[in-house]
Amino acid sequence: MTRFDDDDNATDVPLLLEEVDADGLELEEHVRPEDEQSFVEKYITSKMQPGSEASQSRNALIGALSLCFVLPLSLLRSLSSLRFSSLFSLLCIVFLTLTVVAKYFQFVHLGYAPDFVYQWNHLPLATLDVGRILTALPLVIFAYTCHPNVLPIYIQLQRRSSPRMYKVARRSLSLATALYALLSAFVFLTFGMATHTNFLQNDYHHDAAIIAGSIFFAVAMVITTPLYIHTLRHGLNESIWGPDNQGSFVRHLLVTLVLVGGICGVSILAKDVATVLGFLGATTNPIICFVLPAFFVCKLAPDAYWMEKAASVGICLATTALCVASLVHQVRAY
Repeated sequence: MTRFDDDDNATDVPLLLEEVDADGLELEEHVRPEDEQSFVEKYITSKMQPGSEASQSRNALIGALSLCFVLPLSLLRSLSSLRFSSLFSLLCIVFLTLTVVAKYFQFVHLGYAPDFVYQWNHLPLATLDVGRILTALPLVIFAYTCHPNVLPIYIQLQRRSSPRMYKVARRSLSLATALYALLSAFVFLTFGMATHTNFLQNDYHHDAAIIAGSIFFAVAMVITTPLYIHTLRHGLNESIWGPDNQGSFVRHLLVTLVLVGGICGVSILAKDVATVLGFLGATTNPIICFVLPAFFVCKLAPDAYWMEKAASVGICLATTALCVASLVHQVRAY
């Protein structure tokens, strides 16, 4: 099986970074009440009702993308086969980020957006609104959940070592944080409190570069999905058939078809991605990010690491309480 050459850690960064980036572009979103939506938005929403022509076209597009792109890439057995598609996906997101930054300065020059000084003096830079905090918290947790892909990437390293894996993780999280900060800041500076839930639905005056960035972003999401499929399939294989049982191609194909079909079904049924990510970020992701790591630290670490054990338990309990409150808030709002 082809493995990564860990002399060049840069080839490993896109895989882990894509796990972070694919989750995280919800960070810069601000939810607007329905009565503040424009007529065009309400019209589009009405057209997206189940059974409408637009809804059927959307479902057909999801099915075609899953069949033509997601499934073939998901059938690859090794993560090393996906690193170049992940790198291309990362470049797509970088292009979108740079485009958004450039368009802010262009819109200020054209008079479409206020300048930085005006926004600094008039925009709220922080909020103590409990509802908004509870809405944003699970999105932040979801955005930085790259934990499931850490072990598969580590296994692919030819000369495995913790320092090399830490280097990959640090680079990935640093790049992801920089992209999040740039994208969210300049979208918010451009549109202020009128920023849409999906920032690409803001009025960019049909700018060709933004349209291209939107297309690249869609491409990035499509070619990132096989990373999730690989991790899910790897976990199922180890849980059901054992770590040393790779299985036949028929089993590999059937498991992949079931996983891709499940993801395709969720994509068709879910009309609001923020709601889906919110529920995941308040339920499964905290378990992956905080509960299980705290459990492993308490079970495996020697008694000399009592401070680390206490800190992990404290963070776990605090995050769990906040996520439960967020889940209750989302259920009531839904």
